[in-house]
Amino acid sequence: MIKILFTAVSAHGHVLPMVPLMESALAQGHRVGLVVSGLFEPVVESDLPVGVELLRAGPMPLELATLAAERTQGDVMYPTVAGIGETFGGVMLDLSLPEAIPAARAWAPDVIIADSYNTVGPFLSAALQVPWWRLSMTVRPPTAWLDAIALSSHERYIAAELEPRDPAGTVELWPDELSDPEGEAWDDGPIIEMAFSAHRGRGVEMALPAIAPDRPRVVVSMGTIFSDATALESIAARLASMNVDAVITSGLALGETTKNATEDSSVEWVEFTPIARLLRGASAVISVGGAGTVLATLAAGIPLVLWPHGADQPGIAARVVEAGAGLNVSGLEDLASTLATVLSDGRFKTNARTVATVNASRPNASDVLTLIRETV
Repeated sequence: MIKILFTAVSAHGHVLPMVPLMESALAQGHRVGLVVSGLFEPVVESDLPVGVELLRAGPMPLELATLAAERTQGDVMYPTVAGIGETFGGVMLDLSLPEAIPAARAWAPDVIIADSYNTVGPFLSAALQVPWWRLSMTVRPPTAWLDAIALSSHERYIAAELEPRDPAGTVELWPDELSDPEGEAWDDGPIIEMAFSAHRGRGVEMALPAIAPDRPRVVVSMGTIFSDATALESIAARLASMNVDAVITSGLALGETTKNATEDSSVEWVEFTPIARLLRGASAVISVGGAGTVLATLAAGIPLVLWPHGADQPGIAARVVEAGAGLNVSGLEDLASTLATVLSDGRFKTNARTVATVNASRPNASDVLTLIRETV
């Protein structure tokens, strides 16, 4: 038995891709911990496997972005490169380490697994002198972003009289089919590919509306960060005028559901629902391009219509289009016609299924965990 400590940005898109490894670790008899903001705990706890031990430390994403914007005089939702560096390399460490270091020392992990934007895990690795692995669940961040993050975090290593440690390796969830063939790859250790599994959740399943036999089902999700009530209402109105059966999730970022935005019976509103459940019977997904939604959708062989907003979404959307598994829109005025194209042109479904087939052939979480265990 070993003790595996996971560290991630306190957001669903960063934590939920770790769940298959957590489940496999628990099934193999290991102890599993997760460093997470205390404010995030009540939101995410029901989506974690039973048995995960929570180490409460650090801020929520909005606090991260707000303080970084103040320090760099930038925009909260659309930061500069310097702002990204300060968000993940500066503010994240400043607000997390005072609680995370003593909690991790007491828990005494044998290995740490950190998401690719989380700098707390690598810092704990240096402080505790234990190996760490990177979990890459999205497109590799631009080198300029990584350099800015490293520059900000380096100041904290110097202050603590620590030397950064290279990862023991990278667990790569992002498929080659969605990677830029001319882009840079992780080069600081071995790479182990792992199949992406859509989040299933646990507990009693909420019943979704029955699929209309004469209309394709379209799922709409703006994720858990960029959800916007006005935008969702506008999307609902456009879908109501089409011959589709729409299910729209209001996500978690909205304070309340917008389920009464339209009375059309072809549009159904649901609150946050695990993506694996939402995708059942879907013919297409409309999304802003968050990594988790995109990977889950393509792992199910379903094409996408993407309306990217910020963060890594534009890069993700570009790779989906390049793979022929979906189309982008720059505004909602083009949504209906673009969705009609994706639904009517079978090549998008074929290409999405190709990504799904390749994903299914990759090692599963249990196999990957066995390889990680050998490095401890």
